[in-house]
Amino acid sequence: MKYYLLQPEVAGGIGDGSKFVYEDGKIKEVLFLEYNFMGWQGDELLTTTPCFIVTECLQKDILSNGLTGVTFKNIAMTFSDEFYEIYGELEVPKFVQLICKDFYERNAEHLQNDFYLNQYDDMIVSEKALGVLKQHKLDMCDVEEYS
Repeated sequence: MKYYLLQPEVAGGIGDGSKFVYEDGKIKEVLFLEYNFMGWQGDELLTTTPCFIVTECLQKDILSNGLTGVTFKNIAMTFSDEFYEIYGELEVPKFVQLICKDFYERNAEHLQNDFYLNQYDDMIVSEKALGVLKQHKLDMCDVEEYS
């Protein structure tokens, strides 16, 4: 099975309401994510290091297609002053955090899931997962084969 590296749109950053567990000065776990939108080109998969978020619609498709290797958490969505200046009252769909449960390199010889992280916290997805994701708007997401 082929796997792909995804580099989604960065439409914002980590908001002040986010809560993390740190280890050796690095984020070890995201307890709660506040995603602060600074812009948005309409994609349904977004990122801000070290987190990924998806629309609830995409979440439903991931679950209904039985894709593996992910869990989801609710997030808070906030919008910067710049966002309002550029987009006004643009309606943004509800997003949730997508959490990849395992690392690609740890499982490279026995890949069974559809979603992984690599050692750099990039998202790696199976061909099946990519097919589901491509049914949604991902215009700003770079995709390349991963090996």
